[in-house]
Amino acid sequence: MKFSNRSRLVLDGFVAISVFVVSTLVFNLRTVGAISEQRACPTVVTEQHSAIMANNDTGEFLLVLDDSAIALKHGKVCFPVSDYDCPVTFLLPAGAVRLLTGLQPLVVLNLFFLVVFFLNGLAAYWFFRSVGGYEGLALLFGVFYQSTNFVFFSHHMGHMNNAQIQWIPIIFVGAIRLLAPEANLMWALLLGLTLGLQILSSPSYTVYVSCAALPIFITTYLLTARRNRALQWANCQCLFRNLGIAGLVAVSTSAFYLIPRVGSMPVKYPQPTWLPFAFHDCRQLLDPTHPLLFIGLPMFVLIILSTQWWLSNRSPLTTAIAVTMIFSLVMMLPAVPGTPYWIFYEVNPLFRHLRVPARFFPIFFLMLLALSIRYLSDRKRATSFARLCWTATSLFCLQLIFYWLSSPWILHIDIVRIAKDMLGKP
Repeated sequence: MKFSNRSRLVLDGFVAISVFVVSTLVFNLRTVGAISEQRACPTVVTEQHSAIMANNDTGEFLLVLDDSAIALKHGKVCFPVSDYDCPVTFLLPAGAVRLLTGLQPLVVLNLFFLVVFFLNGLAAYWFFRSVGGYEGLALLFGVFYQSTNFVFFSHHMGHMNNAQIQWIPIIFVGAIRLLAPEANLMWALLLGLTLGLQILSSPSYTVYVSCAALPIFITTYLLTARRNRALQWANCQCLFRNLGIAGLVAVSTSAFYLIPRVGSMPVKYPQPTWLPFAFHDCRQLLDPTHPLLFIGLPMFVLIILSTQWWLSNRSPLTTAIAVTMIFSLVMMLPAVPGTPYWIFYEVNPLFRHLRVPARFFPIFFLMLLALSIRYLSDRKRATSFARLCWTATSLFCLQLIFYWLSSPWILHIDIVRIAKDMLGKP
């Protein structure tokens, strides 16, 4: 039975929504079962990374949520313009739910996180399909993107700004569409609207994406296209025009927040802060207890394999993904003199108001998954389609199972302690 393109699109969308609804419920069973309680932090995480887990901001977010509900009751919009932001994209919808339903603030926060968790996966799926991944792998990679330690840690800490990583994939979808020769105004409007929502969601992601990762992505794409003699000046003019439109839409969307925020900037740090919120040891990527940077050994191997593959397959899109991945990884290095983050801190005034290099992780991880899916999809097409399709999917399923078993945030299995007990170590 053959489907039309529209029917196929509807079917793919239905399958994706179903998968991410199920994954959201499965990965958050404890939250669903105890919706009025704060997400528990695994004991092993607190023991191993006490410095990172020291300051929980859930209480502060709940207080501002109450203020937002009260303001909405009087027909006003409330968001703090202080040293630390509470995202408008959380305060407005969550405040409205609090006002209309009378639910407890913590219940509203947990429900908001469940919606965000679902959107994180769905947005990533769209991005992975846009870079050429077939449906099965795109779904699996979307599940992986939404279920990292980084996301669960953000929920536990009450950081609804950091939990909202759904805008990042959509921003890059818009950029990819605008880089294509057949780009039209719709994609410029989408990119601008998403950038505006990103501004309303997280200052860190806004600066890291708009001032660093996105320019690197677009510049690398254009330079590679020029080297491959596939770049035309007319396309560049169209791109710059569309990017200008996107910028205007982004500013217009977020102006009600940007104007008071620029008038009262957050605290400026006299020097870039890094420990413990930076990537300073490769073992952090392999440590299942690390609340920010864990990706697992199979994915670490996939970094090497996909990067090696990219060196002999330097198309504009693949190169843009690979360079942005590497750039985001090195931006997580300690912000000491000479490192990329330190350079941006010295050159870009906006970086002086930020202090967590590790918040580049969602961008790095998204690009890592995108490069991997292009690698696996290319290997699949190179020989037997069906066989390598199943091989790639099976291998990544094993990777997901390894990750789920390893991460104490998901199954609450202390694999580190089990391994030490088996080895007879204290």
